[in-house]
Formats: sequence, C-alpha cells, structure tokens
Amino acid sequence: MAKNTTTLINAVRQNEWKQAKLHAIRIGKYGNIARMINPKARNGPTASNFFPPKPGQPKRYATNDEERMEASILTHTAWMSNSPGQQNCHFLDLIHDDVGPCGVKVDCNKQFNSEAQWKYLDGLLESKVDKEIKDRIKLAHQRLPKLFEKIKTDKVLVYPFRYDCISGTYLHPELEECL
Repeated sequence: MAKNTTTLINAVRQNEWKQAKLHAIRIGKYGNIARMINPKARNGPTASNFFPPKPGQPKRYATNDEERMEASILTHTAWMSNSPGQQNCHFLDLIHDDVGPCGVKVDCNKQFNSEAQWKYLDGLLESKVDKEIKDRIKLAHQRLPKLFEKIKTDKVLVYPFRYDCISGTYLHPELEECL
C-alpha cells in the first residue's frame, strides 16, 4: 500500500510539472521554464564564527563546531525574532477601525531617528549594539522603505472579516454587502 501511495504521489508530481511547463509556454513566460529546469542552488545559513557581541565587550570567537552551532543559534535568533522594542519597522503604522486592525500606513519618508531607535530597541543603537551592527541596522532601515514604495495594493480591505461561525452572522453587517 505504501509503494502504491508513493507511486501515485510521484505520478501527480510529474503531471503537475508537465502542466506547469505547458502553462508557462501558453502564456509566453519562458523564463519560468528556464528556472524550473535549471533552478539556482540554494544554500542554508552559514555558521557564525563569533558570538553576538555586546556593547563594550570584545568579540568572542567560536573555537569548535559546538560553539559555532551555539553562536549560529544565538545570532540567528537575535536577527530573526521580533525586536525587543514595540515596533519592528519605524515607517509602518497600523490603521485601526471599529472592528480592529484593518491595514498598514506606509510612510517611506520617515527618518530612523532617536525616537524610532527607542521604539525599535528600547534604547539608542549606540548603547545596545556595537558599531558594526549599528551601521548594518541603520543601512537596513534606509533601504527597506524603498522596497515598500514599489508595493501597490487595493485600498479596500474585504477579508479578514469578522464572522461568527456558531450563529452564522457577520459581526458587522455592512461587511456582508462587500462579499
């Protein structure tokens, strides 16, 4: 039974592969076919050779594989988790209505000043990270708003709407008209 299931899954994958190529040919997207046939190699995150430094302390380098693994986990956790402050992106503000959060206001001209640093790290960058990390954070906060300038979306938010599954009614009847 397991062998039959595996054979069926492989057949479905092959059929999906063929249909995706045919669809790309029909719509004239030949670059998609090239990427399907010859995808770019993807590498995982590299091991960190040093532990995340604290302000005023020298870098501590990892000396063996176990320390490199620990340093990598600490580094990736620090960079991939939420910031210790209240706001990750200084140029994004939530928009609320009577239902709750309904969108995001993007202000690409907002500067990453000392007030934004306090919201991001609960302190100034100079007191929380070393100079190299401070420069990286500032550069990221300069470049990131430019990416958001290119995003164009509908201004009307229809979903997620508040729907009570038990009673089968909308919590805000005017949303039912949008559907």
